[in-house]
Amino acid sequence: MGIKLSNSSLLRAEARGAFPRRLRISAATVCWDRAEVNAWLQARKSERATWQYADPS
Repeated sequence: MGIKLSNSSLLRAEARGAFPRRLRISAATVCWDRAEVNAWLQARKSERATWQYADPS
């Protein structure tokens, strides 16, 4: 889905409640609920309207 975060970054974000929590499939395999990740992505999109970028000049 184009989310480029390391496992440690994902774990921290999940612990803060800033990213959906993972689902354990087996001892070494995890996944995320697609609907929850899509909702997270939509929330990030709506934040773009309020982002403040540095002045390029």
